[in-house]
Amino acid sequence: MSVYDDTSHNYRCSICGLPTTQPRNWAYRPHGSQYDAYLSKEGCSKLEKQTKWWSDIRLLHDPGDEVDKLCADIAMPDADRTPLEPGAVRADIQEYEARWVSTGIFYFVTAGGITTVDMAGRHSDHDRAYIPAHAICIGMAKRVFSSTKSYLRDMRGLWTALRWRYGIERKHSDFNHGANYTLVDNEFYMPSWSWWFDSLEAEHNLFYRLQIACAGWPGPSDDIPLVNYVHTFGSNPLEIENLTENILLNIRECRRNAPLDREAEAFRGRLNSLPAELSDAICAEISSPRDLPRITTRILPQSFWKNLLKARTALPWLWDIDLDLIDTKAAEPCPGGSDFEWNWELLVRQLSRGVDFGIRADGPRPPHYRYDRFSETNRSTEWFRTCTGYSDDLAHVPAGLHNRRRIWQLLEEMFVGDRLPHPNEFHRESREHCLVMPWTKSGDIADEPTWVPSIWNKHLYRMIGGRICEIENLEWFDRPESQYWQASRQLGQGLAEIAPVGEIYEVLRKKGYPV
Repeated sequence: MSVYDDTSHNYRCSICGLPTTQPRNWAYRPHGSQYDAYLSKEGCSKLEKQTKWWSDIRLLHDPGDEVDKLCADIAMPDADRTPLEPGAVRADIQEYEARWVSTGIFYFVTAGGITTVDMAGRHSDHDRAYIPAHAICIGMAKRVFSSTKSYLRDMRGLWTALRWRYGIERKHSDFNHGANYTLVDNEFYMPSWSWWFDSLEAEHNLFYRLQIACAGWPGPSDDIPLVNYVHTFGSNPLEIENLTENILLNIRECRRNAPLDREAEAFRGRLNSLPAELSDAICAEISSPRDLPRITTRILPQSFWKNLLKARTALPWLWDIDLDLIDTKAAEPCPGGSDFEWNWELLVRQLSRGVDFGIRADGPRPPHYRYDRFSETNRSTEWFRTCTGYSDDLAHVPAGLHNRRRIWQLLEEMFVGDRLPHPNEFHRESREHCLVMPWTKSGDIADEPTWVPSIWNKHLYRMIGGRICEIENLEWFDRPESQYWQASRQLGQGLAEIAPVGEIYEVLRKKGYPV
């Protein structure tokens, strides 16, 4: 039994995208004895310990079936669609401790007996929606609700956001997509679970060799991709060994009272001349930083940045950082002597960094088609993608820290309606009025419903840094059809003019999408 066979049809966690069960056998042997030594017994035990949290699953459920009643297009097939009573109290979202069985089937036990849930809808004991997520991911969501950067504020909002995605996914039986309102699926900011499985074929396949050369996932192993995959994307995001100690190993020293450049000196002078309440308000604006440039300005004193790190609210995913260890490090003299001080500004800027996943800017360009119809080879852009995150800036990144930052970012960015329907899922063409949206981004019922459009986007891919690009030299059968606002713009021979990404973004911005 291989890891891939164990998980290829497994419905993943709807929040983080990882499997909802541990593989039964970490010792992968796909083609015989030549792979028997791929992982040692000790290596298998370590991976099993790192991924034990995958199996701790909760099934979320809304006993009031609000989505089924307000949005018929994504309702369960046999759901009760009795209209909601005006002013009715919205039911609390239920969490059931569940177990994965096989092929996307879960079960949970209540006083009434055992309930079986099939995410594909073929073998369920019910006609209502349940959505699986790791218990740890749900716990992190409850922390994110208090973040100033989060759209979602409670379990009702989380449920509605996940239920919206699930309703769209059921239309094409292709589950576990993330947000795609930027026109390309975010894919949970990680490579597919089968990536390391494919990489075992590297010695036989040119494209897999490219994949190995380009990806370079960070981790402790020089030759076993699976070890690095789990270290970076799959380790327990709560139980991070020696978190503060590892973070503080990255702090550097800088020269004390180093001269500023002219622009920085002028800005500091203007800041210092402001009334105290105004300068405090300006400093408060960076009290919850995200993705700050990793270049120090030295305009604010190092003590400001140290206190920002200690506040815990600035980088809220570091809620368990040890304040005493920070003070101990701050009191420690710098190796360079009294003319130097600890560069807390650079460390905070590095820790504010988010995660990213996309096509490498310095690697080979992706192929202009995704499937070679002649050799039946899946030439996906997967082979040209990589991730960025803490390991790009920090030398010491303990197992679980990248994963914690990844899940926190996924939750902060999540909102109701963050997945756009594809035209083929509900209608055969792009439409401005594709799905009714009765909720706000946070999951409250809106005063007036709006409409979510369907957009052609299969011809696009994402570069590291967020730039969305068109696949070049598209064959006629891979070209998108007209978007709903450009039906009359034809190029001749029945071909539609491809709408530029900037034009699509302008349309989405007018509809309230953060692009």
